[in-house]
Amino acid sequence: MKLSKNLKVPLPKLVYTNKLIIDKSNPNTMSDKSFASLKRNIERYGFLIPVITNKDYKIADGFHRWKAARELGMT
Repeated sequence: MKLSKNLKVPLPKLVYTNKLIIDKSNPNTMSDKSFASLKRNIERYGFLIPVITNKDYKIADGFHRWKAARELGMT
């Protein structure tokens, strides 16, 4: 996909969860109750919003979705 002459957005692709890198400076937190709910939703519906990374596979958005997937045994 090409948005302008200089900005290219890559197509989505599946990658192994162990390939993704955590951004340790991410201040986002989630309660245990909310995280359990997220896991149940992923089990029921799958991923509705993908995990977003940079070109080096560092997570930019979706840390909790990634963590839930790992805890659910998704590779």
